[in-house]
Amino acid sequence: MEEVLLSKTRIRILKLLRERKMILSEIAKKLKLSKSTVHEHLRKLEEAGFIKRIDDGHKWIYFELTEKGISLFHPSTKRMTLLFTLALISLCIGVYQISFLFRPEVPLAKSMEGRRFVPNFITILSIVIPIGISVLLFFFFFKLFGKTERFR
Repeated sequence: MEEVLLSKTRIRILKLLRERKMILSEIAKKLKLSKSTVHEHLRKLEEAGFIKRIDDGHKWIYFELTEKGISLFHPSTKRMTLLFTLALISLCIGVYQISFLFRPEVPLAKSMEGRRFVPNFITILSIVIPIGISVLLFFFFFKLFGKTERFR
C-alpha cells in the first residue's frame, strides 16, 4: 500500500479526485500525461483500495475516492482527540508539579527548621517527564495533523 503512495503522479490523481469524480481522459488532460500512463496509475490506486471505478452502463467510466482514499485527506478525529488530550493531561501534571516548588513552605519538623527546601532528583523528574511527554505529544499531533501533512 505504501509503495502506491510513493508516486507523485498518483498523489496528484488522488488530489484531483478529491475535488470530484472524473473520467480517465479528463485526468490525463489535467495531468498532461498519456491515457495509458494514467490508466496504469489508476489501476494501482484501485488495487490498493484508494479509488473505485463507477461503471453505471453509460459511455463513460468515472473514478472516485473510496473511504480509504478520503481518509488520506481527513485524518481520524478520534486519534487527534486522544493525542491532544494526552498532551494536555501531561502538561497539566507537569505544571501541577511545578506549583509545589513555589508554595509557601509547610511547617517543618524541629530538625528541619531553618533549612531551605531543595528539590531532589525524583521531584525534578516528576516535573520534567510530564512536560517532556506533553511537548513530544504536541509535536506528534502537529506533525501528523498539521500543515506538514503530505496530502494537503
